[in-house]
Amino acid sequence: MKTETKITLIYLLFGFLWITLTDNIFFLFNDYAELYSAIHTYKGWFFIIITAVVFYFILHKAMEKVRAQNQALLESYEQLEADHEEFMALNEEIMLKNQELNEGKERLHKIMDLVPHLIFAKDSTGKFLLVNKAVASLYGKTPAELVGKKHVELHDNISPEELEVFLATDQKVLEKNEPVLIEEEYITDINGHTRIYITKKIPFKYSESIEKAILGVAVDITELKKSEQLIRAYHQKEEKFREELILSVSSLLEIHDSYTRDHSRNVAILAKRLAEELSLDQEEIEYAYWTGIVHDIGKILVPLEILNKKGRLDEEEFKIIKKHPEWGYQSLARSELLSDIASYVLYHHERWDGKGYPEGLNGKDIPLVAQIIALADTWDAMCSDRPYRKALDKETAMEEIYRNKGTQFNPALVELFLKIITEFY
Repeated sequence: MKTETKITLIYLLFGFLWITLTDNIFFLFNDYAELYSAIHTYKGWFFIIITAVVFYFILHKAMEKVRAQNQALLESYEQLEADHEEFMALNEEIMLKNQELNEGKERLHKIMDLVPHLIFAKDSTGKFLLVNKAVASLYGKTPAELVGKKHVELHDNISPEELEVFLATDQKVLEKNEPVLIEEEYITDINGHTRIYITKKIPFKYSESIEKAILGVAVDITELKKSEQLIRAYHQKEEKFREELILSVSSLLEIHDSYTRDHSRNVAILAKRLAEELSLDQEEIEYAYWTGIVHDIGKILVPLEILNKKGRLDEEEFKIIKKHPEWGYQSLARSELLSDIASYVLYHHERWDGKGYPEGLNGKDIPLVAQIIALADTWDAMCSDRPYRKALDKETAMEEIYRNKGTQFNPALVELFLKIITEFY
């Protein structure tokens, strides 16, 4: 029951009881009519006082509740005001962050569009999520037109093989969740022209709804590949020219001394074989071969009567012969194409024990290629007919090589050399 209803009923009940009971009691004990008016006045005052007291307590209790509710309402309103202010501040911050994010995205797209390389993102189905202008230009579209499309939807010039590469590399990134580098990716543009790219694809989370996506950057290396082909062709021509130059230089010595022709080729072949057995790099193997071809080029300055002398050389003649490594070095060092092998020619008569010429180098101070030439040169000289003696047989020559192990020749090379000779001859 509502409070106001209770108060009204109490008031009516009390009023009726008061009037009825007080009048009956008065007439029950008194017959004085003149006193009735005064008593009736006092009764009214008493009623007013009593009802005022009752109303006070009832209203006080009600007002206490109202004041408590008002206070609670005020506090709720103040909290609501505070929450509203906080909400407005948060909303303003969110709007500011959203604006910054949009500005950031706009700046990112502008930066991406300035980059000449292809930058793109695709979802797990192969649809483009974003592209820069370089990608859009490749396919004759705007970035907005490309978003949401797959490669197969771009143009008819894309071959099935090209699509297969796109899908296979995308799938590899997604399945292994690791970057993939494609060193040569062939991409066909809207005009049907195929260009070569080096492409890096990495996995990344694009958004809350698209957790698996692929970010790719592709750099056009078509012109670089063309340049590489030109450079490769140039080097091949340069190498061919160097070979022809070396053979031409060697032929001059062959004209001067016919013995040198076969000797130089034999030394070159044997030196290359030993270099390969030592697992030297390809460049050093080539150096060993071409050094073998021209190692005696300095002998072109040695008079024929000394080269072809049948008897023992005297001291002065031997001094001239010993000059041929230096003369060979000087002629080769002047050539940009032949300077790489000049030092090997210079040192091919050095000895492991330091008693060789022209500088008396010893041990590992002697370039390895020069050590190889020294062994091959000595072997072929012993196994060939010379003006002053007949060729030695294989066993005697091998014994002579072994006897000079650690003195004239590198001990480790001798062991390997004799193994090769056993297989070679």
